[in-house]
Amino acid sequence: MRSMIGPPCSHAVDGWRLSVHQQTQRVSIRVRRRLGILQDIMPVQGEDGLRKPTTRGLERQRRLSAYALRRLAKIQAVRRRHARRRMLKARSGYSALVSVVIVRAPKLLLFHGTGDTRQIFDTFIRRVDAALSDGRFVRIDFSKTERLFPCGLLLFLGWLDDWLEHFPGKLTCAYPADDLVEQMLQSAGVIERLGLSPRKVVNHNDVTRWHQFEGDDVDATPIEPFLEAVRAATNVEWQLGLGGCISEALTNVKKHAYSSGIPSHWWMFATVNLDQRQIFVAMHDHGDSIPGTLLAKPDLFDQVMLRKLRRGGDCELISAAAGGRTRTKLYYRGKGLPEMVEFTSRNATNALAIYSRRGYFQQRGSVDRKGTLVEPVKGTLVIWTLNFGAKP
Repeated sequence: MRSMIGPPCSHAVDGWRLSVHQQTQRVSIRVRRRLGILQDIMPVQGEDGLRKPTTRGLERQRRLSAYALRRLAKIQAVRRRHARRRMLKARSGYSALVSVVIVRAPKLLLFHGTGDTRQIFDTFIRRVDAALSDGRFVRIDFSKTERLFPCGLLLFLGWLDDWLEHFPGKLTCAYPADDLVEQMLQSAGVIERLGLSPRKVVNHNDVTRWHQFEGDDVDATPIEPFLEAVRAATNVEWQLGLGGCISEALTNVKKHAYSSGIPSHWWMFATVNLDQRQIFVAMHDHGDSIPGTLLAKPDLFDQVMLRKLRRGGDCELISAAAGGRTRTKLYYRGKGLPEMVEFTSRNATNALAIYSRRGYFQQRGSVDRKGTLVEPVKGTLVIWTLNFGAKP
């Protein structure tokens, strides 16, 4: 049987409660022709003229007519249901042609790890960005998220700033099911910025022990509480060393990462874990990458050196920056990453990771390695872990 073309007959539903014979009589010839059953209803013309249809033929005709009416009723029910959905969307402020895309956040919001871990995070970011770029409304579902990591949350905050600036009013989220995850998102300002009301009292130790900073300048005053916690756990030398590295890193963000004139916004998470005798710092900016700043307007000597480094990819350029090759030639500029590398090499359990554009540089103690990323990182992400012994 051929499929129906065009709108269904409106009187088919009106006659739905009639008998099969009455329904058959009320179906128009035009609709029955489209359904391919007209030949079965009309008498068959043989050699002796018109021939009376047989009982078997009449029964087949009734079955086909009943099937046609049921099919017409189903089609009209679907069309009424779709029309109602469009009406409800229009009443709620959504365009009838624009749907809401629900993107589920990963179970672990983590970036620094294996290639599979980064791929899961990149897929999540790409899905949100693609839907917003297509003009869709997006709802991020955190209901299945069980744990947040500073590296993943920092990158998400950078993307969130861009999304809210370029797609205002098109991004929201669902409350997390996990209490700790919701407290962390609320403490980082994600819940409020996505249009939801904060509903938790932030009192979990895994949230309150973190120092969270963000800014648009190189003023290191906001990080003083963290540096005081470092001094209390270690000594003044550690406090001055970490403070100098962080201040230099912020200066690099101001001078290099946002050299195009865009506001130099940065984010940072830091903590002192007394139980594990560990200091953790994670920083992220959404500006120009390290490879991009190294390649910007080099002099003649730089051109020769960078030509060799570019063959190895972005990881070679990041490694060169970590080794002290900087874009500015001043003694007090571009020393943030080399100082971090030197600080890391003092202990075999210390670790440093730098992600920028399509490359990464990782160091544990005095051993380093580098590689290429499948998806580029927007800006630069620095993850720094330092282990200290008993307090002197």
